[in-house]
Amino acid sequence: MNRTTLTTAVIAACVASLCVLAWATLLAPGTVNAAPDPAPKAATKPIRIAIVNLEEISRSTPLYSRLRSEWEEARADIKSYHAKLQRQHDTTLQRIENGGGAHADEDDLVKDRVRLQALRETLKAAKEEGDKYLNALIADFQKQVLTEVMINVRRYMRQEGYAILLQDYNVEDDPADFMSGDPYAQSLLAKPVLDAPGSLDGSNVFVTDITQEMIAAMKSGGVPEDPDDG
Repeated sequence: MNRTTLTTAVIAACVASLCVLAWATLLAPGTVNAAPDPAPKAATKPIRIAIVNLEEISRSTPLYSRLRSEWEEARADIKSYHAKLQRQHDTTLQRIENGGGAHADEDDLVKDRVRLQALRETLKAAKEEGDKYLNALIADFQKQVLTEVMINVRRYMRQEGYAILLQDYNVEDDPADFMSGDPYAQSLLAKPVLDAPGSLDGSNVFVTDITQEMIAAMKSGGVPEDPDDG
């Protein structure tokens, strides 16, 4: 066998070996139809939760100050009217108890007794209607204030990327006043957050109390609308 023949034989043997190795690799378990490695997952953003004290924000708004002033004026007017009726009642009662005066006759006393009964009924009706009117007025004012606050809170949440809003409030022994008592207000105010450590100082990366931010925004005219909200 000459050198050329030997070289040809060696090359043929090498090619045959490579073919066998290739087929073995292709047929080995786990190599046929092997799926590519999955791409690394993107980091998941934490869900941001906002806490607000609706009552505290509401009390800081210019609308609250204006409506409360109107309500107090209405209450003062009703109180003045009641006082006027009471004076008329007391004067009539005193006149009856004194026998109608030196020149009074029986007819005058009868008229005074009828007038006294009418004044008593008027006082009772005026108190009931006055209370009803003030309660209806305060309910409407509460709804106006809370509606304005919630519009701005929701706008702030969207702009700052918050996903959930929780309501918190201070538990105090103060008597019921302008911002308590109405079912609409209570449906919003009765949603306490029991505990959220770090929500006030910013150390909690999941929960943030935005009450003070909202108070500042409401005092300056509200949260600006986002043009993308359309």
